[in-house]
Amino acid sequence: MFLHQDGLSDARRKVRDGAVEIKLSESEIRRVCSSLDFAGVLVRHNSIDQKMFLNYWGTALVLLASKLEPLADQLVDKGVKVREYYENFWWLMNEATRRARG
Repeated sequence: MFLHQDGLSDARRKVRDGAVEIKLSESEIRRVCSSLDFAGVLVRHNSIDQKMFLNYWGTALVLLASKLEPLADQLVDKGVKVREYYENFWWLMNEATRRARG
């Protein structure tokens, strides 16, 4: 799957490890959010099996959620928050977190 591409994997690692400042102007942050937003579209619309995807990516999504939560209410543009702009990514993180809590 495209999420295993070196650039995307490296961007997720940098976010997890705190090697990049958590702000939307950072290219690694945008790369993580946009790639997982696209994955969220595929999962939400049943192009990818939701249970299988979340079983595989769930732990990574929960870790990313904890790191990226401070971005949620920042504005991307006039009146549009990050959580709205990357709606499917935030949905994916929330689903993974909800499942992890059981």
